[in-house]
Amino acid sequence: MLVRVSICLILSLSVLFWPPVSLAADNPHGDAIVLPPLLPDQHGELGGLQNQPQVLQLVIVVSAKRLRRLKPWERELRERYPDLDLLRVADVPVSGSASVDDVAGKLRKRLPENVDVLIDLDGAWAQRYALDVSVPNLLLFAANRSLIAQHAGFYQRQRFDMLAGDIDEAM
Repeated sequence: MLVRVSICLILSLSVLFWPPVSLAADNPHGDAIVLPPLLPDQHGELGGLQNQPQVLQLVIVVSAKRLRRLKPWERELRERYPDLDLLRVADVPVSGSASVDDVAGKLRKRLPENVDVLIDLDGAWAQRYALDVSVPNLLLFAANRSLIAQHAGFYQRQRFDMLAGDIDEAM
């Protein structure tokens, strides 16, 4: 009887003092979620997950040289999810001597004015999420900024359907 009371007391106290557990896959112990740094876009504005409203958000990370390969992804995403918050990140190879101004100038010439792309010269996104930026990487973040789904590859209908399933489930 004394053993049973002791075990109940220990379990009760452990519930009171044990750190909270988050249900987020990227945050299993309630630790602060570490996000990649804010980055400049081609218009000189800083952007990232930190300054976006707390909503479901899709981030697409790809090498700056492969940005054109995002068109089919974006076309399908805009058609099916017109209100989905989309953040684009161009990974610029560290081996190059390009500056933010160089990349920003090229992006301003090649992209519509309303399409913002963050410029990642340090590969922060690729390092944080172990991404192969030679292909588009689509990262779905919950409102609490935990990563809830990750897809990689050039557009294919089957890939889009898998991503759409994750978005539908998260909404």
